[in-house]
Amino acid sequence: MDHPLLVVPPGARLRVALALVLFAIALSVWLGSMDEVLRGPGTEGGIVGYEFCGEVARCQAQLDAMEARGASTTLAMSLGVDYAFLLAYSTAIAAVIVFLAARLPRAPRALAAIASAQWIAAGLDAIENYALWRMLAGGARDPWPAIAAWCAAPKFAIVAVGLLTVLVLLGMSVRSR
Repeated sequence: MDHPLLVVPPGARLRVALALVLFAIALSVWLGSMDEVLRGPGTEGGIVGYEFCGEVARCQAQLDAMEARGASTTLAMSLGVDYAFLLAYSTAIAAVIVFLAARLPRAPRALAAIASAQWIAAGLDAIENYALWRMLAGGARDPWPAIAAWCAAPKFAIVAVGLLTVLVLLGMSVRSR
């Protein structure tokens, strides 16, 4: 298997993977605490509901509800922290896949593709965040609601495939011991 993360020396891979995973978890906890502030009447879905609002009227209604509760600053902070999170989760998932796959006698090429796809998910997440930021800064206007939703859906699908792959590889790793 060939992948850019294989430049990490084998002796350091566990430490690198753990550091990335712990950083991603820490950011996820922080984002989760901000999401609690974003949830409320009219925004029951929190940030994910905002990502998938999809239409100008629904997105504006969510922005108005957050503004009425004084949560707009939290939304802005959440979008900013998410830029760090998208780098952390995508690289953490990719690293775990690559490092576990490198231990297999013959790792399928698809594993490198799934690992690399996590960075595509991060790119979609960055575009989605930009669209969400544009709506926060200037009101919900076309094309931003659709761009956010169309980026969020494949992002979540790619990350889900990556996490499922991690679970399968971890299971194979435990079973082979």
